[in-house]
Amino acid sequence: MSNTALLQIQRDLANFKKDPVPHIEVELLDSNILECHFIFKGTENSLYAGGYYHGKIVFPRNYPSKPPAIYMITPNGRFPVNRSICLVSISHEHPSEWWPKRTLSSMLVSIFSFMLDYDNWIHLGGLRTSKTEKKKFAAASLEFNLNDPVVKTLFPDLYEEMEIKFDALLRIQRDLENFKKDPVLHIEIERLDSNIHEYHFLFKGTENSLYAGGYYHGKIIFPNDYPFKLPVIYMITPNGRFSVNQSICLMSISHEHPSEGWQKWTISSMLMSIFSFMLDYNNTRHEGGLWTSEREKKKFAADSLKFNLNDPVVKKLFPDLCKEMKKIDAARRNNGTSKKLTIRFFGRKNGLSDTFKKDSSYFSGMFRLIKLFKILKSSSEEESPRAAD
Repeated sequence: MSNTALLQIQRDLANFKKDPVPHIEVELLDSNILECHFIFKGTENSLYAGGYYHGKIVFPRNYPSKPPAIYMITPNGRFPVNRSICLVSISHEHPSEWWPKRTLSSMLVSIFSFMLDYDNWIHLGGLRTSKTEKKKFAAASLEFNLNDPVVKTLFPDLYEEMEIKFDALLRIQRDLENFKKDPVLHIEIERLDSNIHEYHFLFKGTENSLYAGGYYHGKIIFPNDYPFKLPVIYMITPNGRFSVNQSICLMSISHEHPSEGWQKWTISSMLMSIFSFMLDYNNTRHEGGLWTSEREKKKFAADSLKFNLNDPVVKKLFPDLCKEMKKIDAARRNNGTSKKLTIRFFGRKNGLSDTFKKDSSYFSGMFRLIKLFKILKSSSEEESPRAAD
């Protein structure tokens, strides 16, 4: 290895440490100074949010005259793993495009930019995977990196951060399993397959409440930085108690109040608290609630069936409850439609008619009254000639 290569690598690393790039960490391997390892932290609002991606840059002995080889190690859905990535101008796949004055910082920024440009996968040495697959890779990256001794050695702070997040995810999954073993009356919950941080729930309105007969869909989203940040809670089904598709402000269990000792809460206790707040519809000021009349709440309950049966997430996660809602909706329709009798009163020769639809019991009573009237009229006519005589 030439002194030029050694000096260039050390100088670039020192400059990177002085002026670090957000979401990127880099270290040299102690046993091989020509091997530089990096970790990308997935940016918020991207398909990589919550993910940690380990890779390496292997410099040739005649660096910087010749370009390095770049590898991704953590499965990511954007680049192949443990294979040289073909990136124009910064990899050994395109030596004619290499510019010797490129720095370590500029190379890492370019790789990360290419990674985030997941729509352009053909020309930048990429893989083609779905959005759902990329999100799953992001979630799985924690456990993958925690089993990587190089990550543990070179990035101890990030390793500890990943451990905390992974333990938090395990706790959420454990909470869900415990909820399934010991379910709470009137509450159902399921995890969204495409996002391990998103949990959906359904509340069934209790009898003798303004929500009786209603089904209320909502979700809890645990942030990618959970447990460093708090979950966000939303109601999706219109209900008259909470705003829909807006973060609900509930003391101690939502991101609106980060200092209330929320770490002690489980999924079960969170759902019971939300449901309790919902049932306490007289206290709307302090719990992020709406004020609506009793009549409006009852109407929301009646309309919730149709609303939820048109929700694809509810259909997918709660098929049994959807069957239940369909039966109730059908029963309501049948009960609301009484047996009808149609009586036509025909006019004169033009055949015009008026059609009256009334309840059959009503017409039965009318027929009896008409019959009685005819009898009384007939009796009256028979008595009239006698009176004249």
